[in-house]
Amino acid sequence: MTIEYFYYFRTLVKAGSFSIAAEQCHISQPAMSAAIKSLEHKLGLQLIDRVSKPLRLTPEGRRVYEESLELLQHYEKLQSIAQEEQEPHGVVRLAIIPTLAPYLLPVFLKEFLTEYPKIELHLEELTTEQIVLQLYDGSLDGALLVTPIQEKNLEYEVLFFEELLLYSHQPESKAFIHPKDLDTSKLWLLEEGHCFRDQVINLCDLHTTAMRRFLYKAGSIETLINLVHKYQGSTVIPELAVKSLSASQKKKITPFSTPSPVREVSVIWHRYSAQKKLLQGLVRIIRSKTPAHMKQKEEYLKLPIKHQTDPTNDNHLLR
Repeated sequence: MTIEYFYYFRTLVKAGSFSIAAEQCHISQPAMSAAIKSLEHKLGLQLIDRVSKPLRLTPEGRRVYEESLELLQHYEKLQSIAQEEQEPHGVVRLAIIPTLAPYLLPVFLKEFLTEYPKIELHLEELTTEQIVLQLYDGSLDGALLVTPIQEKNLEYEVLFFEELLLYSHQPESKAFIHPKDLDTSKLWLLEEGHCFRDQVINLCDLHTTAMRRFLYKAGSIETLINLVHKYQGSTVIPELAVKSLSASQKKKITPFSTPSPVREVSVIWHRYSAQKKLLQGLVRIIRSKTPAHMKQKEEYLKLPIKHQTDPTNDNHLLR
């Protein structure tokens, strides 16, 4: 029984198919099947229910899979120890949530790649739920998202607190607005799956049953702003989005009353991540470019988000 067998097993679980897993591991399908059978023989357990269509993990297979994830992460961490004093190199896989990407990537990307010239950065936009799952299964080294996250095996460092602001077709007459004073019948929201949507729902105390009657859904902050221009109403935008607005658009912004609602933005990784040192370098770069007023808020309301994910559920195992 070798470590490669567990890599093959992890790949098979993620792929859900022997043929796809074999292709991803650059081996033949018979070789993949033989490796899994050999692993089952060595453990004395049946890991895969091959009768069901599609394939499923057996209860024993699920337990082995959960433990093998930690085994592989420990092994990858051991491999990285010898390289810690060397210049970082190789492929680093990062993700960022869509409501941060347009505003945060230009802040750090050029300097990060300049400081780490031997890094090949693979970066993609994913939802928080997708990020959590891929941090657990090893598909990602780290990510930029909104916290807090109640996941015992994930670690993160807070970068800054980003204020949420009201953007209206008609500027508000008051200098500040209370969430309870919003006309929610004309409020534009992001589509489901975005943690920013959850925060706005919590801020405005909206209820799912009522939301179906009057709330629209969009895919990005920029879309929300365009919808306000075309169909009036209002939306909530993050502070970093203000930089891309015109002078006339900035006049349509109204802050919320104290305590100011904020989202906590962080860099996150698995506690066994082999790239922890590099990710802490990313934290340093972003913090160096963050305005002082965003690093510490004296009076703020940190909005909860709904993204607690069980990494062992059927969403990322064989179905």
